[in-house]
Amino acid sequence: MHPRKLSENAILVGLEWDSGRSLYVVEIENSRIYPYVPTDPANAPLAVFSGSGDDFCVAAQGPPLQALEMQWEWGIQLLDRRAETVWKKQLRSELSRIIAGKNGLVVSGTPSKERWLKYSGWGDVTSIPYVKYLNLDGSERWHWGCPGAITHFPVIDLEENVYFAFQGRLHALAAN
Repeated sequence: MHPRKLSENAILVGLEWDSGRSLYVVEIENSRIYPYVPTDPANAPLAVFSGSGDDFCVAAQGPPLQALEMQWEWGIQLLDRRAETVWKKQLRSELSRIIAGKNGLVVSGTPSKERWLKYSGWGDVTSIPYVKYLNLDGSERWHWGCPGAITHFPVIDLEENVYFAFQGRLHALAAN
């Protein structure tokens, strides 16, 4: 994981050990480092919302849960600066990308193009590739089910419009 800026004075880093990976907050002015340990495991991808002063929140993928036999759901969670859960939400497929906007986050999930081509003929998998916009309170502003594997992950502009590509075409979704 690349370091993420939390505030003017702090960054979030992921350090990997033989026994696993942990998140840490590094405070630059105080030369202090402390663990960022959520109640539920937090995994990449993740995004950071910088607040006023030294306040911040982290959006991260949570652990997968088996909903039915052969069907898994993947969690997304928003954590406050103390690594406490603000909200959690379950999604139908693993997260590929989380991007912080001004007023919410863009999340997307997609199998690789190779996996899509291999398994899409076995049944309806059209709910698996998606792009959605979640407000900071966890409510869904909009959801778009992509009819194919996303080949270029979403990016967000200053007006919070979302751009991504699949099947060789660029697509744009309005912020609202």
